[in-house]
Amino acid sequence: MIDPFYIFAIIIAIGIFYVIPIVIIYFTYKFAKKKLNIGLAKSIFAFMIILFLYISYADFYPLENSYKRNFEEKTELNFPKSAKYLEKLSANSIFDFGGRMYCSKIEISKTDYLKLKNEIEKSKFVKAESYTEQMNTDIIFSKIKNSEIKNIYRLRTSFDEYFVILLSDKKTIILFYRSW
Repeated sequence: MIDPFYIFAIIIAIGIFYVIPIVIIYFTYKFAKKKLNIGLAKSIFAFMIILFLYISYADFYPLENSYKRNFEEKTELNFPKSAKYLEKLSANSIFDFGGRMYCSKIEISKTDYLKLKNEIEKSKFVKAESYTEQMNTDIIFSKIKNSEIKNIYRLRTSFDEYFVILLSDKKTIILFYRSW
């Protein structure tokens, strides 16, 4: 059974993050229409709608830069310059109520692979035997056999954890971050 508190929380989140901004946009347009010429009022309205739609889209589908920034902020390491995203997914919306998840599979040069491995081993990361898989991440992890995983490194704080999973081909890495 669905928890009534969860449904209430979703209704509140929709009200705060969608209904209130739309109402503000509408009344801003009405005010601008009275005080400015109609062309300028429509331009302001269009700009605000586009900005609202972009922010809403980016909330559910973060840009590649978000994955890179998350890696650098959480690990305090430089993101490999040769990185090419093979797959990426996230759970990063208002409906996650503060929880975030970024998971990406990247391919990098062998030089960057070895450099990153050395940096991780010198950092706060701890070598781990396994990783925490979530329902959302099975898209990426289901395509990888356990024999393909060479090393798993984990960095954990009180509210989040970051996994760097190095594959045995020495060019593919899985980056997995989650917070709760």
